[in-house]
Amino acid sequence: MLHRHVLLKLTICLLLLLGIQPVWAQLALFNTTATALPGQAISLQGNFSPTAKAFMLVGNANTPTPLPILTQSANHLAAQIPAQTPADLYQVWVEDQGQRSPAVWINQAQAHH
Repeated sequence: MLHRHVLLKLTICLLLLLGIQPVWAQLALFNTTATALPGQAISLQGNFSPTAKAFMLVGNANTPTPLPILTQSANHLAAQIPAQTPADLYQVWVEDQGQRSPAVWINQAQAHH
């Protein structure tokens, strides 16, 4: 009986380790620049490695634009909005190790009360 109980616990632990990706491994952006114009730098802080790449969509565009990285470390990067980009609403995200973070919006209207 004891062996069966131990075997069950070991099986559950093994399934959890191999079958579920931990929440802390998910890419996320949680502190970003609110507004930026073409040619300006933006700051992205979140959960990603020092090798993450930043991308953006401009307005209603469907083609992602890679952002030049100015400085980068684990969980933070500074990137530049390309100077030839029109001033618009920017959808920004990072990609790292085959994953994509949820997008954040730069230049999005914000309600104030």
